[in-house]
Amino acid sequence: MSDTTTWTIDWITKDKVEAIARKSFAGAIRRIKAKQKKNLQTDPTLVIALNALLDMPYKDVIRIADDVSIVKTLQNAIGDFHQAVLGAAHGWNDSGSSGGVFDIYSDEKVPLAGDRNVVAEVKMRYNTIKASDEAKTWDKLKDAVNSRGGSSQCVAYLIQIVPKTQESYDRPWKVSGRNQLPYIRCIDGTTAYHLVTGEPDALNQLLHALPAILKKIIQDPSDLDIDQTSLITDVYIDQSIQKSLPPRSALVEDSR
Repeated sequence: MSDTTTWTIDWITKDKVEAIARKSFAGAIRRIKAKQKKNLQTDPTLVIALNALLDMPYKDVIRIADDVSIVKTLQNAIGDFHQAVLGAAHGWNDSGSSGGVFDIYSDEKVPLAGDRNVVAEVKMRYNTIKASDEAKTWDKLKDAVNSRGGSSQCVAYLIQIVPKTQESYDRPWKVSGRNQLPYIRCIDGTTAYHLVTGEPDALNQLLHALPAILKKIIQDPSDLDIDQTSLITDVYIDQSIQKSLPPRSALVEDSR
C-alpha cells in the first residue's frame, strides 16, 4: 500500500508535492463536493445515448454521465499538477497557470538535453493540442530557442504526459506545415520526468506517492461519496501505469 510516512523521492520534497496538489486540486475537490450535494442538470442526449449503447438502468447511466463531468474537471487539475511538479524540480521553473511564453524552463543546462537549457510546453495527453494550434505552439517554441542563444544553447520540448502508445520517445516534433527541426522535440511523460529530474523512474515514483498525498489534502472526507478509509494499492497503480505509460524512459540509453 502506498503511503508517504517515509518519503523516498530525492528530486522533490513531500511538502512541495503536497502544496502543489493542494493548489492544483482544490477547485476540483470543491466542484466534486458541490456536485454530490445537489442534483445538477445532465445532458439528456448523453443519457439517452449511454442507455442505448450500454443497456443499463437509468440510475447507472446517470452515474456514468456524472462521472464524465468529474473526469473533465480532474483532467484540467492533473495537467496543472504535472506542470507545477516538473517546474518545482531542482533547477527548474514553472511559468504558472496565468501563462508565460511556455510552461516550464530550466535555470541551468540540462545534461540529458545535450548540456543545453530547456523550455517546454506540458500537455496531459498526446491529443490535447488542437491540430489548428500545433503550428502556433511550434512557432512559439522555436522563437524561445532563438531568443536563448539558438540550438547550440537551448532545446524546446512538447511534453505529452500520456502518449498515444506505450512507446517512449524523444524525437523532433512533426507538425503540419513546418519542417522538422532537431531542437524542437516531442517527448513522452516518463522520458520528460527523467529529463527534468535525472531519475529514470521519477514519474513512477510520483504516481505511487500521489494517493496518500491526495487523501491527506481532502477535507471533510465524509462529504464525499467515496471510500477514503484505505489507499489505492501499489498493484492497482502498477496496473494503471502499465496500461498507459512506457515501461522506461527513452533517455536510459541515450546520451543526447
